[in-house]
Amino acid sequence: NSIKFDSLDDIIDIPESVTISPKNLTIECIVKCNGESRKSSDGRQVYFVKYKGYTMEFNGNRTFSYGRDQDLPKDYLISNNTIEYGDICSIVAKSEGNISKLYKNSIYDNQYEKEFNGYSGMNYIRIGNYDNRYCFNGEIYSIRMYNRALTDEEIENNWEIDKARFNITE
Repeated sequence: NSIKFDSLDDIIDIPESVTISPKNLTIECIVKCNGESRKSSDGRQVYFVKYKGYTMEFNGNRTFSYGRDQDLPKDYLISNNTIEYGDICSIVAKSEGNISKLYKNSIYDNQYEKEFNGYSGMNYIRIGNYDNRYCFNGEIYSIRMYNRALTDEEIENNWEIDKARFNITE
């Protein structure tokens, strides 16, 4: 009931809808990181990215991050919590105007405020790999994107549904 990524060369590319903007969006992912990537020299594992749009990734210290990439240097919102290898969890990133927030298992984790002026770049979303250097080692059970920032109640409701659907224990 998941798609497995081996941290070497697995990639899924899907066309991006022009109705989804990094200015106001929510990305929900049910994921499991199985361990360190065999490719990344700094421990980063990108599991969801649109270049110069947005990115979600696991970091070498087992935190997770979300970024709205405009220009270098990249500016990431990094979680306060960590994820144990092998744990299935929900990671939600949402942006509403200049405010971005992260959630783990529907619980608010961290936020930042940063002016965002738009983006350009690839016209598809890549799952499981970026630039063949930051490859994901794990499983993705579900990804949802919304063209708006979900409320906390909507995030909680989706988490309850996903817990039952994927038999996730906390």
